[in-house]
Amino acid sequence: MLTQFLQLFRNLKKHLNVSIEDISHNLLLAPLYTALVAYPLLCAYFFFIIEYPTTELFKLIVSVLLFLVIVFLVYLTFVYVFAHLSQTFLLRKKCLNFYTTLASAFVILALYSTLLTWNLSDIGLSVLFFSLFAVPIVITYWVLLFRAHQKNSK
Repeated sequence: MLTQFLQLFRNLKKHLNVSIEDISHNLLLAPLYTALVAYPLLCAYFFFIIEYPTTELFKLIVSVLLFLVIVFLVYLTFVYVFAHLSQTFLLRKKCLNFYTTLASAFVILALYSTLLTWNLSDIGLSVLFFSLFAVPIVITYWVLLFRAHQKNSK
Protein backbone atom coordinates (compact mmCIF):
# COMPACT_ATOMS: atom_id res chain seq x y z
CA MET A 1 0.00 0.00 0.00
CA LEU A 2 2.77 2.40 0.91
CA THR A 3 4.73 1.52 -2.22
CA GLN A 4 1.67 2.24 -4.40
CA PHE A 5 1.26 5.61 -2.71
CA LEU A 6 4.94 6.41 -3.25
CA GLN A 7 4.68 5.32 -6.90
CA LEU A 8 1.70 7.63 -7.38
CA PHE A 9 3.63 10.50 -5.79
CA ARG A 10 6.60 9.81 -8.10
CA ASN A 11 4.32 9.82 -11.11
CA LEU A 12 2.84 13.15 -10.05
CA LYS A 13 6.31 14.69 -9.82
CA LYS A 14 7.53 13.12 -13.07
CA HIS A 15 8.40 15.57 -15.83
CA LEU A 16 6.31 14.69 -18.85
CA ASN A 17 7.99 14.16 -22.19
CA VAL A 18 5.24 15.08 -24.63
CA SER A 19 5.04 17.04 -27.85
CA ILE A 20 3.12 20.22 -28.56
CA GLU A 21 0.68 18.18 -30.65
CA ASP A 22 0.01 15.97 -27.62
CA ILE A 23 -0.70 19.06 -25.54
CA SER A 24 -3.18 20.54 -28.02
CA HIS A 25 -4.84 17.16 -28.65
CA ASN A 26 -5.25 16.45 -24.93
CA LEU A 27 -6.47 19.98 -24.18
CA LEU A 28 -9.29 19.36 -26.64
CA LEU A 29 -10.12 15.89 -25.34
CA ALA A 30 -10.02 16.60 -21.60
CA PRO A 31 -13.37 18.46 -21.32
CA LEU A 32 -15.03 15.91 -23.61
CA TYR A 33 -13.91 12.98 -21.47
CA THR A 34 -14.98 14.84 -18.34
CA ALA A 35 -18.40 15.56 -19.85
CA LEU A 36 -18.79 11.92 -20.89
CA VAL A 37 -18.50 10.99 -17.22
CA ALA A 38 -20.36 13.97 -15.74
CA TYR A 39 -23.46 13.95 -17.94
CA PRO A 40 -24.63 10.37 -17.18
CA LEU A 41 -23.95 10.97 -13.49
CA LEU A 42 -26.08 14.13 -13.54
CA CYS A 43 -28.86 12.34 -15.42
CA ALA A 44 -28.81 9.46 -12.93
CA TYR A 45 -28.92 11.97 -10.08
CA PHE A 46 -32.02 13.61 -11.57
CA PHE A 47 -33.70 10.22 -12.03
CA PHE A 48 -33.06 9.34 -8.39
CA ILE A 49 -34.49 12.65 -7.15
CA ILE A 50 -37.71 12.42 -9.14
CA GLU A 51 -39.58 9.12 -8.82
CA TYR A 52 -41.61 9.30 -12.01
CA PRO A 53 -40.24 10.63 -15.30
CA THR A 54 -42.06 13.72 -16.45
CA THR A 55 -41.58 16.20 -19.24
CA GLU A 56 -39.97 18.60 -16.78
CA LEU A 57 -37.31 16.01 -16.03
CA PHE A 58 -36.51 15.60 -19.70
CA LYS A 59 -36.42 19.37 -20.14
CA LEU A 60 -33.98 19.50 -17.22
CA ILE A 61 -31.78 16.81 -18.78
CA VAL A 62 -31.72 18.66 -22.11
CA SER A 63 -30.92 21.93 -20.35
CA VAL A 64 -28.04 20.25 -18.49
CA LEU A 65 -26.74 18.97 -21.83
CA LEU A 66 -26.97 22.47 -23.28
CA PHE A 67 -25.20 23.83 -20.21
CA LEU A 68 -22.34 21.35 -20.68
CA VAL A 69 -22.09 22.35 -24.35
CA ILE A 70 -21.92 26.01 -23.32
CA VAL A 71 -19.22 25.20 -20.75
CA PHE A 72 -17.25 23.41 -23.48
CA LEU A 73 -17.59 26.37 -25.86
CA VAL A 74 -16.48 28.78 -23.13
CA TYR A 75 -13.56 26.45 -22.45
CA LEU A 76 -12.54 26.48 -26.11
CA THR A 77 -12.98 30.22 -26.42
CA PHE A 78 -11.37 31.49 -23.27
CA VAL A 79 -9.34 28.77 -21.61
CA TYR A 80 -7.83 26.71 -24.43
CA VAL A 81 -5.58 29.44 -25.83
CA PHE A 82 -4.12 30.48 -22.48
CA ALA A 83 -3.80 26.90 -21.28
CA HIS A 84 -2.00 25.96 -24.49
CA LEU A 85 0.39 28.89 -24.09
CA SER A 86 1.12 28.05 -20.46
CA GLN A 87 1.58 24.35 -21.14
CA THR A 88 3.97 24.94 -24.05
CA PHE A 89 5.91 27.38 -21.88
CA LEU A 90 6.17 24.75 -19.13
CA LEU A 91 7.21 22.17 -21.73
CA ARG A 92 10.02 24.43 -22.98
CA LYS A 93 11.23 25.01 -19.42
CA LYS A 94 11.11 21.21 -18.85
CA CYS A 95 8.92 21.50 -15.77
CA LEU A 96 5.65 20.06 -17.05
CA ASN A 97 4.24 17.82 -14.30
CA PHE A 98 1.00 17.43 -12.38
CA TYR A 99 1.65 20.24 -9.93
CA THR A 100 2.63 22.83 -12.53
CA THR A 101 -0.37 21.82 -14.64
CA LEU A 102 -2.66 22.26 -11.66
CA ALA A 103 -1.01 25.57 -10.74
CA SER A 104 -1.38 26.95 -14.26
CA ALA A 105 -5.04 25.94 -14.26
CA PHE A 106 -5.62 27.78 -10.99
CA VAL A 107 -3.84 30.86 -12.32
CA ILE A 108 -6.13 30.86 -15.36
CA LEU A 109 -9.09 30.13 -13.08
CA ALA A 110 -8.24 33.01 -10.76
CA LEU A 111 -7.69 35.35 -13.70
CA TYR A 112 -11.05 34.61 -15.28
CA SER A 113 -13.00 34.52 -12.05
CA THR A 114 -11.73 37.97 -11.11
CA LEU A 115 -12.38 39.31 -14.60
CA LEU A 116 -15.89 37.90 -14.75
CA THR A 117 -16.87 38.98 -11.24
CA TRP A 118 -14.91 42.18 -10.77
CA ASN A 119 -18.06 44.12 -9.93
CA LEU A 120 -19.35 41.54 -7.44
CA SER A 121 -18.34 41.68 -3.82
CA ASP A 122 -17.69 37.98 -3.19
CA ILE A 123 -15.03 36.60 -5.51
CA GLY A 124 -14.48 33.48 -3.41
CA LEU A 125 -17.80 31.95 -4.43
CA SER A 126 -17.04 32.44 -8.11
CA VAL A 127 -13.65 30.74 -7.70
CA LEU A 128 -15.42 27.85 -5.99
CA PHE A 129 -18.01 27.69 -8.78
CA PHE A 130 -15.41 27.72 -11.55
CA SER A 131 -13.20 25.21 -9.75
CA LEU A 132 -16.06 22.70 -9.85
CA PHE A 133 -15.47 22.58 -13.60
CA ALA A 134 -11.73 23.23 -13.70
CA VAL A 135 -10.37 20.59 -11.32
CA PRO A 136 -11.92 17.52 -13.01
CA ILE A 137 -10.86 18.81 -16.43
CA VAL A 138 -7.30 19.41 -15.21
CA ILE A 139 -7.04 15.96 -13.66
CA THR A 140 -8.39 14.38 -16.85
CA TYR A 141 -5.95 16.46 -18.89
CA TRP A 142 -3.01 15.33 -16.77
CA VAL A 143 -4.05 11.66 -17.07
CA LEU A 144 -4.21 12.04 -20.85
CA LEU A 145 -0.79 13.72 -20.86
CA PHE A 146 0.62 10.97 -18.67
CA ARG A 147 -0.68 8.35 -21.09
CA ALA A 148 0.94 10.24 -23.98
CA HIS A 149 4.17 10.40 -21.96
CA GLN A 150 4.08 6.65 -21.42
CA LYS A 151 3.53 6.07 -25.15
CA ASN A 152 6.46 8.36 -25.99
CA SER A 153 8.69 6.65 -23.44
CA LYS A 154 8.30 3.20 -25.00
